[in-house]
Amino acid sequence: MAKYDTLIVDGSSYLFRAYHALPNLTNKDGQPTGAIYGVINMLMKLRRSQNSEHFLVVFDAPGKNFRHELYPDYKANRGSMPEDLACQIEPLHTIIRHMGWPLIAVPEVEADDVIATVAKAHASRGQRVLISTGDKDLAQLVSENIHLINTMKDEVLDIDGVVNKFGVHPSQILDYLMLIGDSSDNIPGVNKVGPKTAVKWLTTYGSLEKIIEHADQIKGVVGQNLRDCMAQFEWTRELVRLKDNLSLSLTDADMQMASANNMDLQQLFIGLDFNRWANEIKDKEQPVKLLPVSDLSQFPEYSFDKDSAILLTVNDKVVVMTDKVWIGDSLDNVLKRGTFTFLDAKNIFKTTDQVFEVFEDVHLLQYVVDSSMGDQDLLVLIEAQTGQVMSDKGQDVLRGEFSQMGLSEMHDRLWSYVKSLREQMDEGMRRTYELEKQVLPVILSLEATGVHINKEKLEKLDAYYADKMKELQETIYNQTGSHFNLQSPKQLREVLFDKLNLPVIEKTAKGIPSTSEATLTELAKTVPVANDILTYRMFAKLKSTYSEALLQLMSEQSRVHGDFLQTGTNTGRLSSRHPNLQNIPVKTEEGRKIRQCFEATAGNSILAIDYSQIELRLVAHLAQDEQLINALIAGEDIHAAVASRIFEVSLDDVDASMRRKAKAINFGIIYGISPFGLSRQLDVSPKEAKEIIDAYFERFSNIQTLMNQSIEEAKKHGYVRTTNGRRIKILGIQDRQAMRRQAANRVAINAPIQGMAADIMKLAMVRVSDYLKHEQEAKLVLQVHDELVFEVTQAHCERVGREIAAEMEKVVQLSVPLIVSIGRGENWDEAH
Repeated sequence: MAKYDTLIVDGSSYLFRAYHALPNLTNKDGQPTGAIYGVINMLMKLRRSQNSEHFLVVFDAPGKNFRHELYPDYKANRGSMPEDLACQIEPLHTIIRHMGWPLIAVPEVEADDVIATVAKAHASRGQRVLISTGDKDLAQLVSENIHLINTMKDEVLDIDGVVNKFGVHPSQILDYLMLIGDSSDNIPGVNKVGPKTAVKWLTTYGSLEKIIEHADQIKGVVGQNLRDCMAQFEWTRELVRLKDNLSLSLTDADMQMASANNMDLQQLFIGLDFNRWANEIKDKEQPVKLLPVSDLSQFPEYSFDKDSAILLTVNDKVVVMTDKVWIGDSLDNVLKRGTFTFLDAKNIFKTTDQVFEVFEDVHLLQYVVDSSMGDQDLLVLIEAQTGQVMSDKGQDVLRGEFSQMGLSEMHDRLWSYVKSLREQMDEGMRRTYELEKQVLPVILSLEATGVHINKEKLEKLDAYYADKMKELQETIYNQTGSHFNLQSPKQLREVLFDKLNLPVIEKTAKGIPSTSEATLTELAKTVPVANDILTYRMFAKLKSTYSEALLQLMSEQSRVHGDFLQTGTNTGRLSSRHPNLQNIPVKTEEGRKIRQCFEATAGNSILAIDYSQIELRLVAHLAQDEQLINALIAGEDIHAAVASRIFEVSLDDVDASMRRKAKAINFGIIYGISPFGLSRQLDVSPKEAKEIIDAYFERFSNIQTLMNQSIEEAKKHGYVRTTNGRRIKILGIQDRQAMRRQAANRVAINAPIQGMAADIMKLAMVRVSDYLKHEQEAKLVLQVHDELVFEVTQAHCERVGREIAAEMEKVVQLSVPLIVSIGRGENWDEAH
């Protein structure tokens, strides 16, 4: 990022952003801490990325300001500050000052006015100023020397950035804001004039003054609205314009970062339960112990052990951390010297084209300890686990720039990180970790084998999708009388709701009409063009996501070698990328044409073996519901069996409609489906949907008990567990926002079931892999959800299918049979 002389932080913007973005955190005494944590975290990250000479954090002062005198209804639609936010402001200010950040809040004006005054004063002296904010009003200030940064989006706005974002020059932002108004501040604009119209007028006429001069030329309702409200511009201008000439007793010396008051800061962090930051201060007071650094080639007999040696590769160098630091040039030569703890074993094994039986894997350890972290940067993970922030010299190691200080610090941080992960492991997590380690070689073999695709057939399909898109595009243009970008939600919204005046079915979180699939599906019931748009989207997705991607990634042997991720989901299920082989369509006729391109090579067949209704079987097992267990043991049609109990009819009297409703709730209940969700799925009233759900829980009360227990476990611990011991973190379970809480409840209900299904599949993969070591007629080519796909010689396909199915069905013992279905064909679609 470019160097700036002055950094100004819009503290009030940070405060509200942190309050609304983060969960309802409290310390052990119940004191709200979420906003404090969020603001301090953002300031710390900003400070690490900016080394400016002058700093300032600006907050709004309490009480009204001069804008309330100009317009008594200014911000009248805002309620008073929430009590759980107001109580965080004083300790937040105290922490910021103890951190050494200059802080200011000026009565009777707003933080924006203070920022404008300071920014313009410094820019006038030729200094480059960066303002950290999410407030669009401050775009008025952007110039050659004043830029904005939105750290949430990592977006820097210079003059061109403002033009690209808003469509107008920074010098026009004031007029732009006056035209569109600001509902959050209760500032009126011109009725029915939004950003698009404001940009059009300012582009045409240049300024609000010129727009007013030509007001009689602007036709229609918006022209009349403009003329009706011209008198208000004189006073709204004073509301919107930033006051950039305040008399502030603020010198350059006042904007110098002071030394942090670590003693008081540490106590504040401890009191707020910010223990990582408290530990970080403690660690900073302890200098890094310099370790000897040795060239490994000079010690030919030296060997390593996984419990005491961490290996990382940096560019063409190998670094091993033991009680000292070793540097080697050849990874293959280093690996011959013993066993290691790898930061990411999969990458090492793929690099060397060999798999070690004895190893430790920090990547998998991290995933087992906290599966919600995903594939975060190593430095982020170290900080999250230990509270230790790496210095520049330590970070230089990851860029291949070695120094004794940097290598010693990296050694210290890595071992602290690994030690922290190991200390958190309990027996269940250890079982999960060992399973993940056993699965890794299976995944590597699967990726190396790849899956064969008929290239010629796929190329024809890709061309067919392109033709269908072109045909539909012309049809849509004729129906709407417009040529527009069908892939642009903004342009589509303008055509559907502004030009065609179609009814708005639902709105986005930002309050604009939605063009989502659900919206278009509802419109398609009466509006043909909506159905055509949906069909166009389907073909566009099939082409870009599947046919194009598969063709690009295909090897010379017409095989696709996907990247299967063990750490890509929170529940333990595998995911894949480059390409995503887990989402190859199966539900539509057009989508299945993609699967038809996945063909066996000459003399072979595709064998697909799928766990049948595994999640329903796991629900029956975990809930110990006698009715479901008996139905599954008897091999009954489970959806018909549930329907007979819900609707209180005999099994013979269950009709297709009853079975369809039972099937929807059988699968929906696993995901905590609501009456509203079920009503939309079945196209019935919410009242009828609620009656179906109530009847289900009345007949199968053990399942409701299981669901409630999962939610309570998540609330108590912040996670749920599978029977194998896998721990699945549930984010948002204590969130203050009801929608987030409800979403977390649904995750808590489903996670133990999905997680157990993932454990079973991984156990099956290990078991089947052992079988395939002695079976030369079959190769595992895909893993998708509850399914394993093999390429098998035709002569042995039936036998191999039976034997693999037997292995998969006896992976675990449940209260119900674990059943697989076997499919065989020349391509994946035939076998499914």
